[in-house]
Amino acid sequence: MTSPEYLIDIGDTHVGHRLALTPERGFHIDGGSLVLPNGIQRAINEAWARFQQRVRDITDGAPYILLHKGDAVEGVHHRNKDGLSINMVDQADNCVEVLSDICRNAAEVYFCRGTPAHAGADSEWEEHVAGRLGAIPTEGGAYTRQVWFYNWGGYLVHAAHHIGVTSVHASKATAPMAELAELRATAGQYGLRAPDMITRGHRHDGTIVGTPSNNGMAWSVTTPGWQGKTGFSYKVKSGRVGQLTVGGGIHHLKNGRIRPWIEAYAIAPELERLGGNNE
Repeated sequence: MTSPEYLIDIGDTHVGHRLALTPERGFHIDGGSLVLPNGIQRAINEAWARFQQRVRDITDGAPYILLHKGDAVEGVHHRNKDGLSINMVDQADNCVEVLSDICRNAAEVYFCRGTPAHAGADSEWEEHVAGRLGAIPTEGGAYTRQVWFYNWGGYLVHAAHHIGVTSVHASKATAPMAELAELRATAGQYGLRAPDMITRGHRHDGTIVGTPSNNGMAWSVTTPGWQGKTGFSYKVKSGRVGQLTVGGGIHHLKNGRIRPWIEAYAIAPELERLGGNNE
């Protein structure tokens, strides 16, 4: 079977957080209440609409793979008070609503497991979301994976949620390149197939680095998330002084080569403060 020529690469949607992607109509809570999007959520929703339109324009009806790399929902963690609902069914239902269109139009859907603090101790809430969105299960029947291996038209893609983070802008490429190098070294050590591309989430920041290989180039990608700056992010320098961006990857397999691409959208700094106004 011919592989789809596009890989749509997203993650860190954190649906259920008051500064994250949310349904256009508002976040529906069991019992009938509706929490309307605040200023920063409207901006993130607008970026999400632009991203989905960009996917439609670029793929032009061609089949694509949809990969979500985890932290689909916000969860209830670290005594955090920023959740729109501590009822995880609410969070899961609203997450399914947000992701339904981009998953419905995909030829194949896959989910990686995110941080247990967000996804559930055994990723049970991401399992719930992924199953409802038609994710392709593992041989064991799980709808989510810690690590995703995929033979993409003869190229090996290796995806997972976690990656090292940094607060130094000049060092953004260090962890992605180190992870790629370690994977390729391990493959050589044990006679395994080396990945041609790896992709990670977690750090809410987009990066593409590459190195020449026998298959043209080996790539390491990290994708932005779909969440504003939380109180936790302001503890580090990049959270305090960095530009907030949201977005995802639209990677293309063309003429026998992987061509990675990140679509990133800057969010106005004034909207970072407490989610902007609700006017």
